[in-house]
Amino acid sequence: MRRFRRHRGLTQQALADLAAIDKGYISRLEAGEIADPGVDLVERLSSALQVSMRHLADPRWYAGETNLLPDWEGALLAIPASCLSDDDKEAIIRFVRKLIAAKSAALMALGLAVGGPAV
Repeated sequence: MRRFRRHRGLTQQALADLAAIDKGYISRLEAGEIADPGVDLVERLSSALQVSMRHLADPRWYAGETNLLPDWEGALLAIPASCLSDDDKEAIIRFVRKLIAAKSAALMALGLAVGGPAV
């Protein structure tokens, strides 16, 4: 949630005001002190942050696993739903991942071709 909030340029207080939630509660959510905020709260937060509930609730954002979600992907997911649908976001992510995989494969093949096996 913190990454989405920061991407929007919101303070905890501003998010709290938009979602009609206590700022201290936002702070505890971001610190991981609240495990299950409930559907109503997640709905209000996702609306205030302009992201889908699915993306807001993605477990990779929590439990210190943010390294599993690259910054480019996080930035894409943080685009408001009014600008880009969730389906379009997922399609772009799949496309970029394929490009990254193809580039990695090409670099590996080039490395094998340049270095070549020992004769």
